[in-house]
Amino acid sequence: IAEQRKRIAEFELLREQQTQRQIAERKRQLTEENNQQCNTLKRTIGETVSSHLLIAERGAIEIQFSSIESLGREAHELNEAIMGLQSEWTTRMRDEERAQTMLNRDREEYHREVSSAEQLEIEETARAIDLAKRVREQKAT
Repeated sequence: IAEQRKRIAEFELLREQQTQRQIAERKRQLTEENNQQCNTLKRTIGETVSSHLLIAERGAIEIQFSSIESLGREAHELNEAIMGLQSEWTTRMRDEERAQTMLNRDREEYHREVSSAEQLEIEETARAIDLAKRVREQKAT
C-alpha cells in the first residue's frame, strides 16, 4: 500500500509537473501570440497614423495651395483695380490738360478782344479829337 501510495504520489507529482509544463508551454504560446498580435496592431496603428498624417499633410498642402490661389486671385483683382485707377487718373489728367489748354486759349482770345477793343477805342478817340480839331479849324477860318 505504501508502495502504491508512493507510486500514486509520484504519478500525481509527474501529472502535476506535466500540467505545469503544459500550462507554461500554453502560457508561452499565448504570450507569443499576444506579442505577435501587439506587433501587428502596432504596425497597423503606425501605418494608419502615417496614412492619416499623409492625408493631413495633403490636406494642409491643398489648403496652402488654395490659400495661395486665393491670394493670387486677390492680387490679380487688386492689380486690375490699380490699373483701373491709373487709367482713370490718366484720363482725368488728360481732361485737366485739355481744360487748361482751352482756358489758356480763351484767356488769349479775351486779351486779344480786349486789346482790339481798346485799340478801337483809342482809334475812335483819336478820330474824335481829330474831328474836333478840324471843326475848330473850320470855325476859326
